[in-house]
Amino acid sequence: MEYPRIIKEPIEHHSPRPNLRDYRKMCEEFTWDKVSRDLDWFDSEHINISHVAIDSHLKTDRRDKKALIWESQRGEIEEYTFSDMARLSNKFANVLVKELGVQKGDRVFFFLERVPEIYIGILGTLKAGGVIGPLFSAFGPDAVKDRLEDSQGKVLVTSPALRRRIAEILPELPALENIIIVHRGKPKANPDDFAYEEAMASASEVFDTVKTN
Repeated sequence: MEYPRIIKEPIEHHSPRPNLRDYRKMCEEFTWDKVSRDLDWFDSEHINISHVAIDSHLKTDRRDKKALIWESQRGEIEEYTFSDMARLSNKFANVLVKELGVQKGDRVFFFLERVPEIYIGILGTLKAGGVIGPLFSAFGPDAVKDRLEDSQGKVLVTSPALRRRIAEILPELPALENIIIVHRGKPKANPDDFAYEEAMASASEVFDTVKTN
């Protein structure tokens, strides 16, 4: 069966314009020095990717621009500006450092559905100097256990439903010190876990981002 050929309109006909207009030219002209000049370094040797992705925009007119637009399976929509993401990721970083004692280099795993908290949490973990471990929400207990065990994961961020799925393997992870549950309106089930919503409510919005190489 033959299909009609797809003809793309010239870039000039599109709005908004793409950031990457000529891939071949970009590759030919690319240098790490040029990229480095566009990044927001703390000093000559230190940087933090979360700061570059979010906080650096607070110095510009993009601070109130939408950084994340999330739509649930039920059609609910939540919007977060760069300012919102900076504030919330600072709060999560404080939860990790001040409440849970997370230090630079500690592994923090995320076993969550695609909800805003996963992005807030990952950015906050990077600000705290932690190493993030993303876990596919379709993983079974063995897959989760293998990754947490091999990496000596210290903190696990998950949801009530996904926690129940892996409950049997949690006692077999001695390095796992704390579990943070993102409830999103669901009742708190395990009193030993940290409730994301409660911890975030009392956390400071000010955090000194860890400088990384």
